[in-house]
Amino acid sequence: MRSRTSVALPISLALGAMSCSRSSDVPSMPDVVADPSTVSISDPIGDTFGLPGGTQWDITGLTVTRETDGITVRLDFANDVSLPLVADPNALVGLVELDLDQNRATGKLGYVDQLRPDGGSTGMGVDAVLNLSNIATDSTLVVYGSGGSPTGKAKVTIGGRRLTIRIPSSALGDDDGYLDAAVIVGNSGRSPTDLAPQSGHLSLTPPAAR
Repeated sequence: MRSRTSVALPISLALGAMSCSRSSDVPSMPDVVADPSTVSISDPIGDTFGLPGGTQWDITGLTVTRETDGITVRLDFANDVSLPLVADPNALVGLVELDLDQNRATGKLGYVDQLRPDGGSTGMGVDAVLNLSNIATDSTLVVYGSGGSPTGKAKVTIGGRRLTIRIPSSALGDDDGYLDAAVIVGNSGRSPTDLAPQSGHLSLTPPAAR
């Protein structure tokens, strides 16, 4: 039986280790599909679950866009977003997890599933991870494979209440860009505070599969 990490565990302790096994569940249906290459879901405002005493980072939307040479992940928040500072206990931390082959039987059990408080599951086998806690001064972050090894870098843009990550195909093993995604965020000093989707995962599928 797989054990689950307590939600009281500071999310920052989970960010350095990217190891686990598979999960299962059903995908979350997107609220908006405005483009065959884009899928978005909204997340309720005020649904945070973090410990008191720190910033309650609150996700309001998750969007993935497939492009010819990579993907773009967009996170919208109820809070203003700034570059995380190591010494700030309220700094935004988090993980975006990707199931590149959309196969729950491969990849690893993600930290979204280990840290969520509801006992649910994304239904993903995680193949790639974006660590939001380690955004460098040049506005890049490292992309990690399922084994925890770096596979490339992604470009981060922060503005207002939005954080956008542009990931080249080369950092995803030249994947076709059709994938499943889920995200968990929190503050570096206390705990996870929100995740998206609330159940299952966001899924960007080939047109023939829709």
